[in-house]
Amino acid sequence: MTTKQKVKTVFIGLLGLLLIVFIVQNWGQIDFHFLFWTFKVKLIFLIIICTLIGFAIGYFFRGRKLNKPQEKESIPDEKEAAKIEKQIEE
Repeated sequence: MTTKQKVKTVFIGLLGLLLIVFIVQNWGQIDFHFLFWTFKVKLIFLIIICTLIGFAIGYFFRGRKLNKPQEKESIPDEKEAAKIEKQIEE
């Protein structure tokens, strides 16, 4: 096993351990209020649902920018520059 593979294995193990700690700490039930309803749900499930909704929104709106930059004026190439100069001279 190379050093790179060992580091990768340790890193994945630590991430897995952190995930388990996160799940255990957020396992308790909470009252979730939505509009006129109240639900008893486990906090971890609410976190997972909100994360999935966030990913879905990001997926559907990817590549769309609210403030699209204005198109920059293109620099004319030699032929276009020659045409413009000719028009100016006339």
